[in-house]
Amino acid sequence: MLYETFWLIPVFAWLWHRRGRSPFLFGEWLVLSGLGRLWIEHFRVNPSAIGALSNAQLVALACIAAGVKRAWLWFYARAPRRSARAAAK
Repeated sequence: MLYETFWLIPVFAWLWHRRGRSPFLFGEWLVLSGLGRLWIEHFRVNPSAIGALSNAQLVALACIAAGVKRAWLWFYARAPRRSARAAAK
């Protein structure tokens, strides 16, 4: 639990700092939390689920993928508006 606490305190500080500027804060949390979980589970002794990855590492990879997808969808949704503005000028 200490490893996770030491990881999540800087994550909290980063997200708190970006709370008014980031439109996809939840996606950032998913990625950062997933990265931390993936790293922390590397040091724990858990049974392997698929290959060398444990269940917790698989969930961490899913969180990272969901967070990246969330950010990608946000940027993709805004892309047509940017090109429409550029065409109007």
